[in-house]
Amino acid sequence: MNSNAKVNLKFVFRDRRAARAVEKSLRPDNVNFPVGLSMQQHLEGRELYIDFQSDGKMETLLNTIDEVLVSISAVVGTIGEA
Repeated sequence: MNSNAKVNLKFVFRDRRAARAVEKSLRPDNVNFPVGLSMQQHLEGRELYIDFQSDGKMETLLNTIDEVLVSISAVVGTIGEA
């Protein structure tokens, strides 16, 4: 089932350094998305914003979001942000 969806996530970290570490860790994965799926991210101080847009399968969007959350969790655990 194809559908149009937008998902906007906001993460607030203790400082800009931590936010930047997470943002940089996601860059390698922010390429070669399936047709109809995109991800944009940007920093504002210690806040990281990630926006997804999809006009394809909902399952693909949800799997991508899950992968991003797992990556963020790993970085947060490594830098001691949690």
